[in-house]
Amino acid sequence: MMSLLGVGCQAKPRPVIGLGDLPYPLDALEPYISSRTLTFHHKKHHKNYVDTLNRLIKGTSYRNMSLSEIVKRSSEDPNAQKIFNQAAQVFNHDFYWKSMKSGGGDHRPDPWKLASAIHLAAIANSTKTFPRLPRLSSGAVGCG
Repeated sequence: MMSLLGVGCQAKPRPVIGLGDLPYPLDALEPYISSRTLTFHHKKHHKNYVDTLNRLIKGTSYRNMSLSEIVKRSSEDPNAQKIFNQAAQVFNHDFYWKSMKSGGGDHRPDPWKLASAIHLAAIANSTKTFPRLPRLSSGAVGCG
């Protein structure tokens, strides 16, 4: 009965900052990012930042803060540079995973459309800057 009341039991404290699941399957970003690369980056690299941050904030006032609050507060604390660096890495990686999606790659702009848009914008801008330019240049350029 004592264990039902929690007496004599010790629950392992959960880390405040956790390694969330990816918002897509591990193979969802192929062929742009392989499942092997994604697994390593998320389960090893990102997890290391999370684990290190949890170690650094243990026993500090940062322990009960959200990740965004840790980033903000530690950025203003000259004694918390290591905490800030780890928290910022966790935050950046969380954002990175959410910024991608399956089927989201290969949407590159057509280079000719881009060049044409830049060219037309340059012409439009030059005629605003130099309104007499088209009339002046029409007499200066010719054959023969």
